[in-house]
Amino acid sequence: MPPKKNSVTLPIFKLKALNSDFVVDEVYLEPPFTAKDEATHTYLFIEKENITTFSLLHHLAHYFKLSEQDVSASGLKDEYAVTRQAISLRAIISEAEIEEANEFFASSGLQIVIIRLLGYGQEPMTPKYLHGNKFAITLRQLSPEIADKLVDHLKRNKFFQFINYYDEQRFGLPDSIHNTAQIGKALLADDWATAYHEYLKSGIDALEIAQAEAALIQRSSHTEAMTQVAASKLGFFVSSYNSRLWNEALKQTIDQQGDVIHVDFPYLGQISLPVDPTTPLPSMLAVEVEKKDWQTGTANPRLKKRPVVITVPVFLIDISEDSMHTGSYQAVTVAFYLPTGCYATMLVKQLLLSATLPPN
Repeated sequence: MPPKKNSVTLPIFKLKALNSDFVVDEVYLEPPFTAKDEATHTYLFIEKENITTFSLLHHLAHYFKLSEQDVSASGLKDEYAVTRQAISLRAIISEAEIEEANEFFASSGLQIVIIRLLGYGQEPMTPKYLHGNKFAITLRQLSPEIADKLVDHLKRNKFFQFINYYDEQRFGLPDSIHNTAQIGKALLADDWATAYHEYLKSGIDALEIAQAEAALIQRSSHTEAMTQVAASKLGFFVSSYNSRLWNEALKQTIDQQGDVIHVDFPYLGQISLPVDPTTPLPSMLAVEVEKKDWQTGTANPRLKKRPVVITVPVFLIDISEDSMHTGSYQAVTVAFYLPTGCYATMLVKQLLLSATLPPN
């Protein structure tokens, strides 16, 4: 008998009605600290809202009069959320300078707060220092029936297991058309003209568009224009395309395992999930992709390895009436930790499905 493939829809819910509905605390591994007089870098723990990590690094570089290459982070954090993460500056910054910076950001209307100085060292924060993230997430606009099912599911199940797809944030900048994978594909093909035009419509603001257009006029080269205005994002675009390849390979793998459900996720497209959570799946999936060496212009093949199934405890924090939406809606807050590279929004969507779909 061929495997069954059923189409299901996500229950109605709302994420990020408020930034405080999505709170992210980075869990980082500490870099080697040194004495201040021996250091080249300062490590800061920073809270932000309403800006991307790319924009955060830009503002820090501008304020402290550094190049953008001298400001780095271990990972990217959501724009519309309250996020806290470690940042490194290739400079020695004092506590007094931090106070002055916080006053400047507040007076400028930027929701950036340097919470504390972590220490000093001799190397930047890079992805190797990112361990994972802690989340406190409020789901709103839940019908009373869906909210009750979710709460009951959480009370009965200490651990939750979900399929580790990349979610929509990997494929689009905030407010974009989610075309970062198309940009990455063009970059790998050395089609810089296509990459440039896709970049212009990727959700960047009017100032960035003007800067890109001016760079093209000045340089008369799509390659040089892109490397001038989007240098910090080129690797992200290629990784976005590679992540799409991995998602597609994972979907094909699950489709071959047995009975599955197909779910359309906003901006992401259709994914496949096993009907039976005990269906045996590979612990890791490796997909051949390419990375770009921007100095030589060559694309180098590599294997993109990623865990297929993630199991974590999910804790019920609160259930209450949803004051943000008119009608009889409920709000449910949950908390959990995820290792680096996993998407909280993907966990939440599959958690809702698991709680509301009828048992096998």
